[in-house]
Amino acid sequence: MMSWNKKNSRVFNAAVGLWCGAVVLTACGASQEDRRYGSLDEQPGESQLLQQEASLVGGEQPYTAQSQNYDALLAHRTGFALDANVVGAGAEALVYVVNKTSDDGSPGTLRHALESAQPYWIRFDPALAGESITVKSSILVKSRKTLDGRVSGAPPVRIKTNSSSTHRVQALVFDGKTQLIVMNVNFDDGNELWREDAEGSEAIHISNSTHIWLHQNRFARFRDVAVEMDAPINDFVTMSYNLFERQYQAVILNAQRADFHHNRCLNSGARCPKVEGPATGGANLYVYNNLIEFWNDDSIHRISAPGQYLAVANVYNPRTDALRQSGACGGNSDVWKKLDNLEVGTTVTGACLENRQPHVQGTAVVNFFSPCVASPPIPASVNLEPASDTLADSLRNNARPQAYVVDNACR
Repeated sequence: MMSWNKKNSRVFNAAVGLWCGAVVLTACGASQEDRRYGSLDEQPGESQLLQQEASLVGGEQPYTAQSQNYDALLAHRTGFALDANVVGAGAEALVYVVNKTSDDGSPGTLRHALESAQPYWIRFDPALAGESITVKSSILVKSRKTLDGRVSGAPPVRIKTNSSSTHRVQALVFDGKTQLIVMNVNFDDGNELWREDAEGSEAIHISNSTHIWLHQNRFARFRDVAVEMDAPINDFVTMSYNLFERQYQAVILNAQRADFHHNRCLNSGARCPKVEGPATGGANLYVYNNLIEFWNDDSIHRISAPGQYLAVANVYNPRTDALRQSGACGGNSDVWKKLDNLEVGTTVTGACLENRQPHVQGTAVVNFFSPCVASPPIPASVNLEPASDTLADSLRNNARPQAYVVDNACR
């Protein structure tokens, strides 16, 4: 009879994880509602192996992503992430365990993992749940990385910078890279001056890169744009189920093919998202089924370069009552202007921004300007839902990292 030891336990847990991902998700705790709304909450068996390895030295581990049920993670892809086969590190990559909060680049640090030339599925030691990693200078991320912040149902790891008025940091930089997945990370710079612009203080900066999927992250209190895609132009980008809150600007996208769906922008000054691009065309964006609440400028949707921007079936909640004006929900009437207008027009030659089938919550007046018919590339794998109160409620619950509790007092 085989004795039960740590090695056999690992094999058993890996098998359980594969069964949960490939056969009967509902039997392993994932409801059909979870699947519909993109939940990446871990299933039983998916992290036990990692937990048992947590007592080992951090860094590269002696087992592959596939042995930890990597296919179950990829099953949540949608849009261009699915159509273009964004796989990040890939199933054959080794797992890398981050078990330090320091930023010195030593083995076991986030910097060491992301700046390595090796493909890695990067996970976090459960002991780091809810802890903060302070990035002191930009982490120059290499290709074929999957940064996965799920920590066994516990609050996600927080990534922040040490930006100041004289020292501004882009936490993660993708420059000329491919196959990058970032999910379930809490990017929170903690800056209470987030209403004031500080150029270059960003969570993720992307240029000349392809095959990118950002899923179920939180971005908050960066004094510039949370996620900025810059020229040269990028391609095959999906952003899904992310939460942007208390953010000076949410997102600037510069991509040939990009989709932005099932995200929530809460108390963001502007740009959820904005399209920028090179001097000559190529920037395109398909924006659908998002929830935008308490925006603070008239450029929550905007295009400033030749290209095509189509917004379809999004929900808008421009609450302007006493609670909103008091500052409790992120602003006040003296600081934030034009709370009840939505600018979707543009005067840029060769640019088109169209808004179709919007749904407005509350009684505030929202002006939608759609002077053209936009026709960006649209992913084949789109499941468009009607814009409704039901969709809004689902995004309040699901557009966030696992185990992160959103303050919905300002709904």
